[in-house]
Parts: sequence; C-alpha cells; structure tokens
Amino acid sequence: MMQFRLPLSVLSPLCDTVMRFASKNSTLPILQNMYRDITDGVMTLKATDMEKYCLITTPVVAQGTWSWTVNAKLLVDILHACADGDIGIAYNADTETLIISSGKDTFSIKTLPASDYVALPTLTEAQHINISCSSLARGINKVWFACIEKSYTPIYGGIYLWTKTDDQGTNRLYFVGTDTQLLAEYSLTLDSTTSIKVSIPKSSALDIAHVAAWLVSDDIDPLSTLHVGSNLLGRETSIGQTTIYISTITIQGNFPDYHNPKIMPPTYRSSLLLETALFEKQLRKIDILAKDNKKHVFLSIDEGLLKLSTGKVDKGDSVAYVTCTQEWDIPHICLFTKHLADVCKIINGRMILGFNDETTPVKMLDPADPAFVAIARPIKV
Repeated sequence: MMQFRLPLSVLSPLCDTVMRFASKNSTLPILQNMYRDITDGVMTLKATDMEKYCLITTPVVAQGTWSWTVNAKLLVDILHACADGDIGIAYNADTETLIISSGKDTFSIKTLPASDYVALPTLTEAQHINISCSSLARGINKVWFACIEKSYTPIYGGIYLWTKTDDQGTNRLYFVGTDTQLLAEYSLTLDSTTSIKVSIPKSSALDIAHVAAWLVSDDIDPLSTLHVGSNLLGRETSIGQTTIYISTITIQGNFPDYHNPKIMPPTYRSSLLLETALFEKQLRKIDILAKDNKKHVFLSIDEGLLKLSTGKVDKGDSVAYVTCTQEWDIPHICLFTKHLADVCKIINGRMILGFNDETTPVKMLDPADPAFVAIARPIKV
C-alpha cells in the first residue's frame, strides 16, 4: 500500500479548485472524477468536463509512482468534514480503494482506473499575454453579467477578450460581455503588444476568475500567462513549486465590431450623475409592477429629479424619484430594469448615465473607474 500525508490546509484548497472543473452530471462517471498521480515526489491533480480543464502539480513527500481517479465531490466533502491537521492518503492498488485518514477517523472510497481518464488537450502555435491574477479576475467579474443566458448564437454566451493599442499608444486588453441589448466592457493596460481576439464560455470564464482571485493574497498577486490558440485558451500560474494550469475551449465565430458609433456612442448630449445605491433601491421598487410590463422602466426628468415609472400596466402604475445632478435635458426613454440594476451592482458610489436621443443606446459610466463602460439599447414601446 502506498501512502503520504499533507496538511488539510494545503490539500483541501487544491481539491476544491480541481473539483470546479469536474463534470457535475455527466453520464460518464470518469468525468465526475478527479485524477491524481504521484511520480517522483510530485503530485498531479486534474479534472475536466470536456469544455474546461484544470491541472495542478505540487511537490509531496512520497515514494514510488501511483495513480487513480476518485469522485471529485465525494473527496471534497470528506475533506471538508475532516479536522484541521495532517491528512493521510493511502491507495490500495489490489482493491482499487483510496483510504483517507484524519486523526482516528477513516474513509475508504472506491476508485476508477487512472488509465481510463481522458487526456487533456494541448495548445499549439499560441499567442501569449502576461496579466496579474487580480487583473484577470477583475476583468471577467466586471462584464460576465451582461452575457446572454441562452442563445442560438453561441458567441453571445461568452466573454470576448481582445487587444488594441488606443489613441494614446497604450496597449490594452478588453473584456466584453453582451446579450445584444446590454453590453459591458472593461479594459486593462498591457505591457505586451500581442494581438488576440478570442471568446470563451461564460461558465469557464467564471471558474478562471474564481481561481485567479483565490491565488491573490495580501502578500502576493502572481502573474498569469494567457496562452491563446485557435480553439483553446490556457491560463498558467506558478506560486513557489505549485503550478496551476487551466484551459477552456473557445467559442468559434466573429464577435461584432461594437466600437461603432451607432452601437457605442463616443459622446453623449446630456448626462445625469446619481448615487448608485439610491438608484438601485428605486429600481427595485419600480420592478414590483414592472414585472407586469415586461420589466420596462421609463426615465425622464421631473422638476430636477430623475423620474422612474412603469407607465400604465394591468395592475396599476408606479413612480419613483432619484436625486441627481443634471447636465442638459434627457430624452424620455424606456429601458429594461434588469439591465440598469445589473450595472448598479458593478458600479459603486456614483454613476453617470449618458444620453443622446430616444433611439440611441444609453451609456453607463463609473466616475471612479473609467476603464468600465456599459451601454443599454432603448426599448421601442
């Protein structure tokens, strides 16, 4: 029987991370499993749902070569139930059983052969970009909410990453999400001039962001290297002797050129500056009856206040007001309450609403973070 020990504080977070990439409901049991291999004092963990992949390597004090696969959720649940301290891991090759010990407690789990596990894909002819883990997580978390939930056009179900040199000669990486009615963009400064254009599924992007944020601490913000190929995006980060590699399939198709004045107006004729928390609170009030009006809200100015109204609906009507600083008159315009409320969750403090006319998209800006911008198309009613 082969065995080794690791502190729970080390083993549990690694297994938590890998479990995110195992399939939850696959008809193939092996895809619900986590692969583990010990070779020459290096432990390899990996999991996949055939859309996204995770591979972690870290040193352990163990002899020999041995490997197995075990149900990822079951293993994580057991580790969460264990007391702090060292966890013993033993593998009985004769019975294909994994034995986990914590103090006097012992768990035995049936395994599946490692030879049955699927191979992880490899990237070839990739472009490379270095970005800090905190920046990667922030870019994804700023725009994912705008991605469409279900669509016959897969490109709108993912986050679009692309690079461009702006008018000031600064190289920037853009993160973009859209459901065709709402679009959110966040940009970061890059040292690299590498050119990429790639879309990845929203679920994969959220897992990448989660792992990136997990790697950031008060003392360290490690660099991630993005490897971008024709049908695969990989992200690799090393902390000490531990390496975390994540990859995901890319979404095939061309993302529309949204830097088009008709889609994203470069300027606006009039604007409002308001407190985000109050605006979101009043939107929730309006939404009570707006649910009976396909979640529409009308915006207008009434005696210097921003007026929110549902208009006449079957169950009545509602009106709420928001104090604001107004620059010129704004058009009487109709938008989805959800779009406005979602952007409120991203912009803290104060926000700017920019307007042109009743048919031109409304621009939503964060005065404290100019790298973020969202646009919402008006509704014709």
